[in-house]
Amino acid sequence: MNNRVVQRQARRYEPYPDDPYWELNQALTAHLNRYGEQLRGSKVLDFGCGERPFEFYFSRFGAQAVACDLQQNRFGTVDVVLDRKAPKLPFEAGTFDAICLFDVLEHIEDDLALLGELHRILKNDGLLLLSVPFMYRFHEIPHDYRRYTPTGLQFVLTRSGFDVEEIQPMGSAIFVADTLLRETTSKFLLGGASFARRLAMKIFLRLRDPEDPCSVSPFAFFAAARQKTQVRYVESGDR
Repeated sequence: MNNRVVQRQARRYEPYPDDPYWELNQALTAHLNRYGEQLRGSKVLDFGCGERPFEFYFSRFGAQAVACDLQQNRFGTVDVVLDRKAPKLPFEAGTFDAICLFDVLEHIEDDLALLGELHRILKNDGLLLLSVPFMYRFHEIPHDYRRYTPTGLQFVLTRSGFDVEEIQPMGSAIFVADTLLRETTSKFLLGGASFARRLAMKIFLRLRDPEDPCSVSPFAFFAAARQKTQVRYVESGDR
């Protein structure tokens, strides 16, 4: 993997213009900026941080970010390495003012159990910011368990004790089509049809409006919720 690819992956906030996911990451940047001032001076958990691509976002708005993940990243910047088998997160109740969960929830086997834990470690009225893919390929195999509709997100968040403030689509239909075709394993599209496909998609991408996401088949959803109610989900079997 070349350095440019590594740099792009490590910068989802205010992405580089040549980022193939620019439309998605620019939309996420715009949503996050609306909440930036609410994070100023707060303690934030960057859950499933990966290469910490949102570190500039936290520092820009003066937030103290604690990064956690299941393994150390290539830069050695994960603060807390989690134990996948541990029943609880290693944080006291009410530790964080906000939690960020970007493209993580679909990789969690028991999503309600995790959301219950995030509710526990958030302060009262604490903010949860998250994103999940929708029209995207099977990835990080085998730990890719589901795709969420807005109705599904509303359900799991409310069931876990959160008040949902908003759920917004991200990604135009043309961006979705371009990404799915660009990452296909089809021998036909990787062969002689590849050039024609790339040429057609370049034309379509010039015609799209990145600020007008598709509401029924977007690439992803952004959501914001508050820790305000009592947890209504406790045990993983209580569904």
